[in-house]
Amino acid sequence: MRNKEEIQQKIRLLRKKYFSEFCKARLADVPENCVYNNKVRINGHGKVRFCKNKDFIEKRNGWSMVVCEGSECTCDGKFYKCKYAEESVSKEFREILMDPSRCGEVYPKLAILLWFAGGQMEKDDGRLCRFSKIIGSLLRLEWW
Repeated sequence: MRNKEEIQQKIRLLRKKYFSEFCKARLADVPENCVYNNKVRINGHGKVRFCKNKDFIEKRNGWSMVVCEGSECTCDGKFYKCKYAEESVSKEFREILMDPSRCGEVYPKLAILLWFAGGQMEKDDGRLCRFSKIIGSLLRLEWW
């Protein structure tokens, strides 16, 4: 059985890894992260992303919509504007960790370690209370 320090070290490593991946995904220059990129549902054919940047559309001889999805994106990054800021990304990540069900859905390994660490620290409290105390103590630590 692992001791408390080993479990907390693993929690710190996983948290750092997941936070790094979360930041990369949210701050990457991909069409899904652009302010002007809108997802439109096409009847019976799923969803397609279109660029709604007026300057870009005017440049394309007044087309009403331009497909902007993956390699089909034609704006070449000139009109790209990320909809996420670094502060909002870290806040969103903290919110995911604070919600036990969402944390378990998105980061199951981390959620199980947090739950297990909480069970070892305090046997009296309810699960939700333990979980929030652990998250609170981990968020106060300096990670990097």
